[in-house]
Amino acid sequence: MASSGVEVRQAPATDVTRTGLATGAALVLPAALSGLAQTGLAPVLPRIEQAFAGEPFAATLTRFLATAIGLSMVFGAPLAGRLGSHVGRRPVLIAATLLFGIAGSAGLLLGSLPALAVSRIALGLAMATIGTMITTIITLHFQDPMRHRWLGYYSLTGTIAVMIIIPLSGWLGAINWRAPFAMHLIAFPLAVLFFLALPRDAETARRHVAGVGSVNGSRVPLGLILFATSCGCLTGGGPLFLPFRAAETGVHDPRTIALLLLPQVAGAAVTAFCFGRIRQHLSQRATFLFAFATIASAFLVVGTVPLFGVLMLGTAISGFGTGVITPNLFAMAANFGRDADRARTVGVIYGAFFAGPFAAQLILEPLVQRVGASAGLIGLAAIAGLLGCAQSFGKPALRSD
Repeated sequence: MASSGVEVRQAPATDVTRTGLATGAALVLPAALSGLAQTGLAPVLPRIEQAFAGEPFAATLTRFLATAIGLSMVFGAPLAGRLGSHVGRRPVLIAATLLFGIAGSAGLLLGSLPALAVSRIALGLAMATIGTMITTIITLHFQDPMRHRWLGYYSLTGTIAVMIIIPLSGWLGAINWRAPFAMHLIAFPLAVLFFLALPRDAETARRHVAGVGSVNGSRVPLGLILFATSCGCLTGGGPLFLPFRAAETGVHDPRTIALLLLPQVAGAAVTAFCFGRIRQHLSQRATFLFAFATIASAFLVVGTVPLFGVLMLGTAISGFGTGVITPNLFAMAANFGRDADRARTVGVIYGAFFAGPFAAQLILEPLVQRVGASAGLIGLAAIAGLLGCAQSFGKPALRSD
């Protein structure tokens, strides 16, 4: 990807010491909703497929319940960015959180896979809006290096939440495959927290200088959008294929599948927590290279060695890479263009990133149907290897280091 060659200036940022406990919680807890939307059903996907085995295309539609989130974000996040710029980030965030609770818990009642798929699309639209609004608020409130730290905290919160969500989903799923949908009801008390704790947009507007810097007229390059989508393939593709890879090794219990997914989340939590310090020592490009190399080697092993212990070790190693991809990508997006266009820019990148799981399914599903879930994981390893080569021999998308 070619560098624009334009130095991006940054606006003054809020002093982190003035961020109260309630506001800090409101800034990072939306990541828990993101983790819930992406992985909350992972341990019960095989059981959902069994429950609807008589419906046409049951296997593909079941995996679509996970990837529909990303598909919705392709369209929802850019629209959310524009809506937030016109209506205001805080009210749009609160409305989207309420929609998240309604759409996410609808699976408690819906009786067909197509209906479940529609509810997941609505959930993805809500999640696209929530993520775009809160990421924009963080990038407007803080300047590097504090911005790196808060993006790391945001990512860390999501990974810690997933460490709770996955075993809880597995435990609930062992009782009934519908039970994990009840976890989405947590959105309603969070909406109250956002209403009480987040600053109003007028206050935020006074804290930054509008119209600072511009790169290519604030148009997001297609190469950067494709790069964000590829990163999303790597972070979201694992939970998509790993449960079915476990089934190939003879593991079908949702609680055991949840145990398999936890090491990846734990590894991601470690690097997400350390992201601020990592970026003090590694450039943006070097951080991506570390992530891609780690993920490629881990998924290659997981896809070729059919032993449960090896699967757990490989997922843990892959987590070290996935933990830095998300904050590094959004730190890159934060340095792009003008503050006045920040919500729109973040929306485009956010949508592209979370379209990754759907793109992974679209690209790799024919191989998975013909060979098995192992082919999906090997395909993810190949994508990571190609991205690593592009970063090694190409130029970074933005000059932000």
